[in-house]
Amino acid sequence: MKGETREMAGKLKKLRIYGILYFIFGFVDALNLLIRVWIGEYSVAQIVKSEFFNETVGTLVMVLEFFFTAIVVAAYLCLALKGYSYGIGEGYGYTHVKVAKIMPALLAIRLGITVLMIFGKQVDYISIVTDIVGLSTIFSYSRCARIALES
Repeated sequence: MKGETREMAGKLKKLRIYGILYFIFGFVDALNLLIRVWIGEYSVAQIVKSEFFNETVGTLVMVLEFFFTAIVVAAYLCLALKGYSYGIGEGYGYTHVKVAKIMPALLAIRLGITVLMIFGKQVDYISIVTDIVGLSTIFSYSRCARIALES
């Protein structure tokens, strides 16, 4: 019985840490997105200038990157809120478990688009780092969230 309690406490602590981590990722990704829009990095002219994409494909890739970044930011913030609240013992609901299930696909798609944008001379190191670290932690988050939900 005590072993289960210690294990549960460890899972809740991990959820709290993941909540903080995902809040940081969501905030940094959102700030990165806003700064990139502000300085004009989301520009079809810049992408076309690289001569890797024509105007239509460049616009499509740029819109997809923006769209998936916005979705990933929202997902990170959802996981942050729910993970932290469960970690401190005040959580309810299971939306974050569903979000955690689709998050690997979202992160993989965004990582693929970000790598594709490198050929358009638009390197976004922040997205690459948050995607890779997010992918490496999301499965553990999902396990901890399911265990916390079952208790």
